[in-house]
Amino acid sequence: MTTHSLPKGSMSIQQRTIPNPDLLDLVKRNLPGEAGIGVMYSITGSLSFRIARLAGMVAHALASDVRKAEPGIDSYNDSMSFLDTQEAAEQAFAEAGFDRQDMITGLRQLLAYRLSANDYLASLVGEDKLPITNWADTLKLAAEPAPIDKWKLDYEWETYTEGADADPQMSRAEYDLLTTRELSGQRAAWARHIDTVHAVIEAASTHAAIDFFQLDVRTQLSLLSAYATPERMAKFRASVMKRARTRFEADAGIRLHKAFVSDCQLATLHHRYANVGDKMVSKVEPLQKTPAQIAADTRARAHPHADLIAQAKDAEHRATVQKRLDGAKPKAKRKQPAAHVDLFKAENDAIV
Repeated sequence: MTTHSLPKGSMSIQQRTIPNPDLLDLVKRNLPGEAGIGVMYSITGSLSFRIARLAGMVAHALASDVRKAEPGIDSYNDSMSFLDTQEAAEQAFAEAGFDRQDMITGLRQLLAYRLSANDYLASLVGEDKLPITNWADTLKLAAEPAPIDKWKLDYEWETYTEGADADPQMSRAEYDLLTTRELSGQRAAWARHIDTVHAVIEAASTHAAIDFFQLDVRTQLSLLSAYATPERMAKFRASVMKRARTRFEADAGIRLHKAFVSDCQLATLHHRYANVGDKMVSKVEPLQKTPAQIAADTRARAHPHADLIAQAKDAEHRATVQKRLDGAKPKAKRKQPAAHVDLFKAENDAIV
């Protein structure tokens, strides 16, 4: 069970608990009734987009297998065309190797969980108001280069400008443009074969809804993490302000959405995700250090008072040089008290 204390000064001393993280349960708990309509539209749309991207990857992988196995198929376009019917896609599923089964299972799980999300949304708005997914448009959008989060641009810019040997030759706008171009990738190769990817989606559809806990744990954590960010809260806030008719309605809506985002953050810390959490964190490369910086860090670790000793040595050296410049013979170094002999010895050993 994951617990979280309320902020200091709160009127309540109760702890918030999330014994069994479930995205739809968090919506029902924090955004009951009509308050959750906007978030549910966001969730169902996000699931459709994830399905489109994963289906494109599955189609691309299966086309590669077909190209190797089928005689007379010697190009990517031919192999994708070979899969452009649901029957062909189902056959490819059945013959897929072990390394492809995980992708296919993940696609089927997302499609099944999307049914659960649609069922709850239908209970709020009615069957006739459920969004109808235009797979052709969704697949085209999913094939485009991925957007880059602002924190990644900030990190890359800091690395470029704050290094020990930094000598920036580009403005922030120029650097962000090229960083985005590099990190977002290129348009997916399967974008020219939308019909084939759609056939893969149809073949993967089981038409049986599943609960959140039946998803792969990495997928669960990914979905929760998507709604546990300040950027997502900013979007919710803008939506609330756009739809609110009164000040009270806006204030209440913002508070409810903050609670939902906060509970999603708390849910990501559940012990269920203890073994996958680190793998989901965005990779950040450490800053490069010069040999001098590495040596300084080593000395600092070797002795807790290394910085004080270094300052004392610098002051002593400056005094000695000044006396030489003034023509005075420097005095012999005073013998250090016994209590500090070991400190200087450790420092000198570290430098050597």
